[in-house]
Parts: sequence; C-alpha cells; structure tokens
Amino acid sequence: MNYEVIMFNMSNYSEWVKGVNNRNFQIFQQLKKRKEIKRIVLVDYLPFFLKRGLKNYLKDILFPVFLRKKTIIYKDATTQAEIVQEKDPQIIHFSTIDSLFNSKLVVDKIEGVLKALPDNLNISKKKLKRIVWSFSPINTCFLKLRCDLKVFDAVDNWLFHSSYLKKRKVLEENYQEIAKKSQIIFVLNKHLKKFFLDLGRKKDVFVVSNGVDYQFFQEIKMIFDEEFSSIPRPIIGYSGIIGDRIDFCLVEYLVKNNPYKSFVFIGPIWPIYFRRIRDPFSPVEKLKKYPNVYFLGPKPYQSLPYYLSNFDVGIIPLKVSIFNRYTSSMKLLEYLAIGLPVVSTPTSGIEELISIKKKNSGIIYSAFTYPEFFKMINLALKKEGTQLKQARKKIAQENDWRIKVDEILDIIKQKLT
Repeated sequence: MNYEVIMFNMSNYSEWVKGVNNRNFQIFQQLKKRKEIKRIVLVDYLPFFLKRGLKNYLKDILFPVFLRKKTIIYKDATTQAEIVQEKDPQIIHFSTIDSLFNSKLVVDKIEGVLKALPDNLNISKKKLKRIVWSFSPINTCFLKLRCDLKVFDAVDNWLFHSSYLKKRKVLEENYQEIAKKSQIIFVLNKHLKKFFLDLGRKKDVFVVSNGVDYQFFQEIKMIFDEEFSSIPRPIIGYSGIIGDRIDFCLVEYLVKNNPYKSFVFIGPIWPIYFRRIRDPFSPVEKLKKYPNVYFLGPKPYQSLPYYLSNFDVGIIPLKVSIFNRYTSSMKLLEYLAIGLPVVSTPTSGIEELISIKKKNSGIIYSAFTYPEFFKMINLALKKEGTQLKQARKKIAQENDWRIKVDEILDIIKQKLT
C-alpha cells in the first residue's frame, strides 16, 4: 500500500531549512525515507495573529519567488505552492495566510493543488491512501480535507503554553473537536493521554514519546568557534529555547554557588524576553552580569553535536509546571546520545524514560530542590566513566526516531487495513 501525507505543521518549511528541530521535523525526515510514502504535502504553520501572518507572507510567499529556484505550481495574493522535490517522495511546500480570514479557503486551495498535480509518480492516484496529519491544534481545518485517515499528533498541551493564553477558549473548542473527529491521536505521555480521555476520547489514543536521531549525534564535526573554545572548564551546558519554561531562579542559584564552573546557554531567547531585553531585571539580563555565564545564541542544528560534546554536564532546569507535565524532552535524549550526564528537574519524560531505581545511578540525575540540583551537578562531574557513557548512549539508541516512526506507521497501517 502506498501513501500520500498532508502534514499540517507546527512550524514552517523555511524554518526547518534554517535549523529548527522539533518532533514535526523529525517525523517528516523519517517519512521521506519510507518507500511506501509517495507524496508529502507540507502545509506551513497556519497563522492566527496578524504579526505571524505578515512574517509568513514575506518569507514564504512574497520573496521566495525571487530568491528560490523552485517549481511554482500555484500562486495568488495570499498563497503559494511549490514542488521542492520531484519524487521518491514528491514533496510539495504549501504556504498561505488565508487562515487569518477563512480556513475554508485553505482546504479549497489544498484540494485544488492536489487535483491539478500531474501523475508523475508511476502509480495511479487511486492507489494512494491519503493521510491528513496535523501537529497544530490552533486550526482544525485539517479535519475537513477529504482523506482516508485523519491523524492528530499532540505535541504538548497548548492550553498551558504562554504564547497561546489569549487563544485558550479557541483551543478548548478545537481540542474537543479533535478528540471527536480524529481517527488516531498520538500523544507524548500518559498525562496527555488522560487529557484526551477526559475529553471523552475512549480509543485510538497512543503514547509515542519523542525520540532522537542517534546516528546524527555520533558524527561530530569539528568547528572553529573561538568564543566557545576559550570558555573555562568544567562546562555546565543547556541547549534549547531560552524562555519562560526555564526556572531562572534555579539557574541563578547554581551560577552563584558554582563560581568556578562555566554555564553555557545555546539557543534562541524566546520573544517574551526580547521585549524586555534592555530591562536590567529581566532574567536573561540578570544572568549576563555573572562572569561565568555565557549566552552563545542559536547555533545551526548541524553543529549541535559538536557543542554538546564539549559540555561536561547537560542540564534541564525547567520549572515544575502544568505545561511541562505534558511534554517529552528531546533535549534529554540528545544529551544522552552524546553520552553526557544529565541533571534535570523532575519534569515529564524523566521518570518515563528511566526507572526510579536508576534515576540517580549516574545515567541521569533528577533533582527536586535547588541544593539537590547543586549537589547532583558535582556528583555528575565526579562519577564518570566509559561504562556510564555507553549506558546513556544505549538508552538514546533505543529511542531513535526510526524506531518511533516505525511504531507510528504500524498503528496507521493497521487502521487503514
């Protein structure tokens, strides 16, 4: 059986090209390798705020005509569709801002683009099973597309995401509709599963946690970065979005009490802090005043293995919050794939990945209090060795994205049989 996947993304194709790495991207990367997947239509994140709509319009609809040599198959004032790969599989990039005005327009245009496509796949269109797969609950127009299977992938719980607090009512309604009309729902952990069960969804809700591209983190390419190479060791590192999910009080406590350790942060500062960038009391600005703190900014995804391999300890200092309860840490697995000891607050994904008995055995350290986090960092630095590194890598290898997507596709195929 062969498949056509229409994927409603939680980010834009252009953002992936620039290095954005998320569950959505990793699943797409795996689908590209499957022989049974003949076509993938990537629908860019559908904007609901004017500011995001303007960003999508400028970067993905207006200027790409002049900057990229792609095969444009549809274009109007608010929408563009282009072929970015001809076959094996055929990949189509679809970007629109019509969701700002009328979501029905999005559905009509996607249907129109698919009908107009030439059959150059050496296979009759009738034999392609169409899967509509959404990663975003902010718009439910994916449920209106003609298809053989409607799949929703619940990445976190957006009801508790700080960026969507003003859309809480809309999200509540959308989640109810998704729970009712999606044929398969994938969730990151047991808490998200219970969330859908409480919405009345009784079956076909499957827990598939996040994974890691294990092999990618074994191929470490040397990079000349004068700023990074001059940082004193030991290096206590964090990689990822620097935003309000981080417990900045915990980080400041650690920085103050470890003056001879370097704390390195790699990743973009979430926009909530850009608005306060000159405020001396903002969390990031306060930390920048310490001589042992280094904010290196975002780095290309391809260089991430190099930076992580130069950490001595990887930390996940997240708040113990309702939002973090619904997550599954990709960062944790990336640290483990390098062989790093990890010190983390007890957020979702820690206990699910490693049993209670093993959590403080040197593979990963879970800290409930600030002093305990401080203690665990020192313990992680002392308790090292080849055996522990290999044990961490083995856990990461067992959670490779290839295995995760195999599991997902087995469920989908069984549903379509």
